[in-house]
Amino acid sequence: MNYNASVSDFFKCPKWGTNLMLGAVAVLIPIVGQLVLAGWHVTGFWARGDEEDPATFPPFDFQYFGKMLAAMLFMFGLGLCAMIITILTCYIGMFFVMPLVIFSWHHLQKQIYQLYLRRGGQAVPRSPKLQDTPPPLLAV
Repeated sequence: MNYNASVSDFFKCPKWGTNLMLGAVAVLIPIVGQLVLAGWHVTGFWARGDEEDPATFPPFDFQYFGKMLAAMLFMFGLGLCAMIITILTCYIGMFFVMPLVIFSWHHLQKQIYQLYLRRGGQAVPRSPKLQDTPPPLLAV
């Protein structure tokens, strides 16, 4: 990771001053401005293919405001749908995973206890109230 280049490459573009000023104006527009700025960055980094020269990074241009906004709204909507599906999957899946997790936890506790006994630990006395069958129901 070249952390210094993530900042210094911005200033290698011939129009870095214009990019900085127009980017600052875009940031002032609530929500939409940040989406447009992100659209410019995505276009600049990914749409150029393998072009790595920071001097060829496209300048920020309000002419493409609508195009960048549409692209980022699409990405935002796609991300929102993916997030909702993930949350629902995790929420529903939780009910099927919890019995397994609880079983595993008790299984591991038993293994730790058995290891404790093998290493010379004293057995914990079993309560006489603990039995293999449920207690009888009270007669009413």
